[in-house]
Amino acid sequence: IDLDGGEAITCTFVNDPGTPAIALEKQAGATIVYPNTEVAYAFAVTNAGDVPLSAVRVDDPLCTTAPVLNGAANIGDADSDGWLDVGEIWQFTCTATLSADTTNTATAWGTAPWDEAVWATDSAFVDVIAPQLSLVKTADRTEVVAGETVTFRIEVANRGDTPLTNVVVDDGLPACALSAPAGDDGNGALDPGETWVYTCAMPITADTTNTATGEGLDVLGNRWTASDSATVTVIRPGIDIVKRADRQFVYPGETIQFTLDVRNTGSAPLYEVVVTDSLPQCQLAGPAGDDGDSALAAGEVWSYTCAVPVCEGEYFPLPGAVHLAGTPTGGGICSDVTNTGAVTAKDPSGQPVSDEDTVFVDLIRPAIQVIKLADRTDILPGETVTFDIYVKNVGDTTLTDITLTDSLPACVLSAPTGDNGDAALAPGEEWAYTCSAAIEVDTVNTARATGTDPRGTVWWDEDSVAIYVCID
Repeated sequence: IDLDGGEAITCTFVNDPGTPAIALEKQAGATIVYPNTEVAYAFAVTNAGDVPLSAVRVDDPLCTTAPVLNGAANIGDADSDGWLDVGEIWQFTCTATLSADTTNTATAWGTAPWDEAVWATDSAFVDVIAPQLSLVKTADRTEVVAGETVTFRIEVANRGDTPLTNVVVDDGLPACALSAPAGDDGNGALDPGETWVYTCAMPITADTTNTATGEGLDVLGNRWTASDSATVTVIRPGIDIVKRADRQFVYPGETIQFTLDVRNTGSAPLYEVVVTDSLPQCQLAGPAGDDGDSALAAGEVWSYTCAVPVCEGEYFPLPGAVHLAGTPTGGGICSDVTNTGAVTAKDPSGQPVSDEDTVFVDLIRPAIQVIKLADRTDILPGETVTFDIYVKNVGDTTLTDITLTDSLPACVLSAPTGDNGDAALAPGEEWAYTCSAAIEVDTVNTARATGTDPRGTVWWDEDSVAIYVCID
């Protein structure tokens, strides 16, 4: 200042107390966590002004803060005077359990020496992630015939809220080569809500329960997995028909009752079951045994029946009424019966299955004939007469248990000639017997033969010869 002589000036001095200010830095111990994770927050409070501050504290709406102490003073209070001096950094901390993404703001407070309050704020964000990987495996069909090809579909989806990387899917079937995923947007990450689809196809020859697994890494490097199974059953369709007749041998004029039993011998239900019979006269009734669902279940049996007359209207006498069978007068089937039943059906995949069975019924007309001859019919008293007896099968079926009796006790029958040794009298076969006896009076000598047919019916015939004794 330049002053002239005798000049006076007045000076005024103002005492500036300084500028109070405070600063806050808030940090989270982890910025990405899983739900319900406890997070530690650290607070650094500095004096941003040029005067010391007292009553320093930090308020956080999320958690109750506490100073980090060194003895009784904050660890950052270098001179332990309880004042936040310029250049000091005081530390506070608190912890909170987070279940959702959280951005929270803390406030640091301080008071200047003349009681002026100052404050500062800072925020920290914590990303709470909930990774979830989903995998669904399906087969285009669950029942196949052995060797058929099944296409598997595997859908891998991110049901969480954070991307998954390094996604790997394993089908578990070495022969099923997975396609590249469809649905990947090309960033190499399975983003939230994104679904990748894999497919593979292979022939199935046995019941298969196949498990596919998928895995991916979240942003924390932890692995998340999912799996699902698909079962394919190899059906072994099978059907069996058994045809039975109520008799193996039939006489003319009788009716044969046929039964056809259809059984599912496989492991899967059968549909569109159709049963036919080779005889037009066999009008099938049934089925019995169907539970009403129109499907022949595994192990289920359906039964059909029909009745077929043989030589309908023909008269065939009972044994003993006359000696030989009557003359055929009927029509229709009048012969041995070879009858075939057939069944067709479809398995669940639409493939046909079938079977057939044949039964044979022998039409028989049993008959036996006896012819008795004497070497002479006129004799003197006491002379010997030799008798020849011929037993012949004049029917069309073998007779067994052949017996021959003679009304003369003294006439002892010889063993038969003509028997081929099988003890059965075949159709057209004839056995010859002889016996001799002394005759004293006029005699009618009768021989009676019997034979049993395959049904157990006994057929018989007899013949007589008269011997006259001449008395002088």
